[in-house]
Amino acid sequence: MTAPYDLKQLELTQVGNNIFSPKHWLDTIVPDSMKIFPNPYYEAPFIYENINFDFSYMKSFIKNHEEESKKIGIISTDDGVILPKKNTDIRNTYNIIPNDTFLKEYNRFFESQKSKIEEFFNVSLIQSIEPQILIYKDGCFYKRHSDNCSEIVDLNKNIVEFKPVAPARIITTVLFITTQVKEPKDEFEFSGGDLVFDFLFDDKFKKISIKPKEGDFITFLSNPYFSHSVKKVKTGMRVSIVQWHNAIVH
Repeated sequence: MTAPYDLKQLELTQVGNNIFSPKHWLDTIVPDSMKIFPNPYYEAPFIYENINFDFSYMKSFIKNHEEESKKIGIISTDDGVILPKKNTDIRNTYNIIPNDTFLKEYNRFFESQKSKIEEFFNVSLIQSIEPQILIYKDGCFYKRHSDNCSEIVDLNKNIVEFKPVAPARIITTVLFITTQVKEPKDEFEFSGGDLVFDFLFDDKFKKISIKPKEGDFITFLSNPYFSHSVKKVKTGMRVSIVQWHNAIVH
């Protein structure tokens, strides 16, 4: 089965309170090893909270190292190798490599959330890739993608299957330390840059869209059901700290 151009033609399954997904269609093209989904009786199939934490060091580090983000779209592979991502038709972002102090601060934050993540998704986290500091400046974006699979499409751009490319990625976490506003007035504000879940919809068939603000922390499964995109940043600087985690699924 291929994806029709209009996703509205697909049967939707309720996967949270007023959140729906074309899950039956996705089940036909997602590899069996990737068919992991949280409890459908939760409010939402992901964790999304604003966390009260002192982000002052992280913000000062980014401010002091912003000029170092010269390469576009550096990515980390599962074995820890850093490679340049050159296909700017898909992704146009900048990166800052964290130092030891930054990692210590981030890990202190993450440890405060770890048990909540494990309970929600019924997993045991066993290994995490070093977090990436992603910088979205004016005009930066990220097209629809899954964090552990690649989309395989036909000549009409219909999705025909998902191919696993990073099977060790089970859980994705994203921490935002800048805030979306209509008119940015300082260096840690931006406009545009919504995080969109392309296969999750509300009851009006509108894609679930997150308008990030400092302290927002979102956790979701890395598989194709949670494919997502980042809308183009209009002005300002959007900063997110992204990390992928391997886990034992219970």
